[in-house]
Amino acid sequence: MTTVAQSLANQTFGAFPDSTGGAVPAPSRRGTRFPILFLIDTSASTGWDPQSGFLGPDADIHRINAAVQGVFRNLRHPVDGTDLAAEQENIDVSLITYNDSLCVELAWTMATQLDPNLAPFKPHGGTRTGGALKYALAYIGHRLRYYTSNNIKFGRPTLLHFTDGAPTDMSPGDAAWNEVQTSLFRANGHNDPEKRFAVIRHMIAANGVDPIRAQNGLAGGNVGTGLQMLSDLSGPNSTLALEDHPDVVSDLVEFMTAFVDGVTQIFGSAEADFDAITDEAVENLNHIKKVA
Repeated sequence: MTTVAQSLANQTFGAFPDSTGGAVPAPSRRGTRFPILFLIDTSASTGWDPQSGFLGPDADIHRINAAVQGVFRNLRHPVDGTDLAAEQENIDVSLITYNDSLCVELAWTMATQLDPNLAPFKPHGGTRTGGALKYALAYIGHRLRYYTSNNIKFGRPTLLHFTDGAPTDMSPGDAAWNEVQTSLFRANGHNDPEKRFAVIRHMIAANGVDPIRAQNGLAGGNVGTGLQMLSDLSGPNSTLALEDHPDVVSDLVEFMTAFVDGVTQIFGSAEADFDAITDEAVENLNHIKKVA
């Protein structure tokens, strides 16, 4: 697994990892590429169990690790006969973790070449979500420029952000918050869906959803959860709540399968309605809820 680390202290970034890593198929076998970036919050707060303390059994990091591992296994070994299996060779995956610093754990790699056995991530440090989101959008843009310069067709990229939703490098309404919000609104087409650059979904773990467990400052002096903070940051349709339940991992794998199926099915004939795809993907799930 590739590892490229950078500090998020000043939100300035060095060169991106080589986008030619994880080469795409030969032109004769090449379809439209579907890039998916996983952005994983590994800050100390994700390791906090409200009842048992650091790394207790109810810490969000355990749910995040299990969820990402389950999704990676499904991307590497999809169920035969599904659209995900049919499009597997056309899916490019990258994974970034962040806390006070940022680490490209996996540079762009074809889903067929993924290692399904991810080592669990360990929590520490602050939650510089603003800097991480800015990097993630720029990193996706770098990948799209690689596609364009090599005449490779691509669909709209997806950013999946797993977090407890409580950033430490910005607060609602401050300059950093407004800058990140503007970038996210531009990327996800908040004000003009026809200009959407990327699909952004924040997956908020249980301790960031529970109003008793998480009390954070919101706009206007209000107090709320990490879920509410990210809904304020990039729009309510961008956030999904992961419940504290053993079956949330299997639900997440099912969601990802349906979501990727929808994205890869619709491109080429018509523009994808990602909100409708999300609605359909969570419709029959018990432990993942879209925030309206």
